[in-house]
Amino acid sequence: IALADRQNPSGLYDIGNLDSPPDTSFVISDLGLGYDLLRQDAQPATVAAREKYAAIMRRSARSLAEGGVHTPNHRWEICKALAHLNHLFPSRLLIARINDWLGEGIDQDAEGQYSERSAIYASEVTNRSLLTIARFTDKPRLLRHVRRNLTMTLYLLEANGEVETYPAG
Repeated sequence: IALADRQNPSGLYDIGNLDSPPDTSFVISDLGLGYDLLRQDAQPATVAAREKYAAIMRRSARSLAEGGVHTPNHRWEICKALAHLNHLFPSRLLIARINDWLGEGIDQDAEGQYSERSAIYASEVTNRSLLTIARFTDKPRLLRHVRRNLTMTLYLLEANGEVETYPAG
């Protein structure tokens, strides 16, 4: 499998940035979804693939939990990957890191805009991440941030369905 061959000894990937926890977390989150579906299906034909996916994900866990970020929404993407990993392979280390970052607070203003102020990128990444974290870590309070952001986004919609974006101010 190409993913295993390209994974660095740290468990991270070079995707734009070298040995990058945020970039790796996007891969691991998607892989976690696929792995979980295959695991639930439990077909004998997928045993080898599941074992490879599990090895890739386990190899990334420590570096994702200990690594840093480039932007605010990357914290939540990494937490999303950690939540997937913890759902599949429970670990106090993963939950501790999620709780550390959640302890810093969600970077959202009273209107629902995230600090990166991108209704079409940062909001999409952060909302999906918070939904996954809420689901896999039993933290339904995170859903209020998603609701607030989606409500704010309604006011940015043009008549044709495009989202109005504006520069950070």
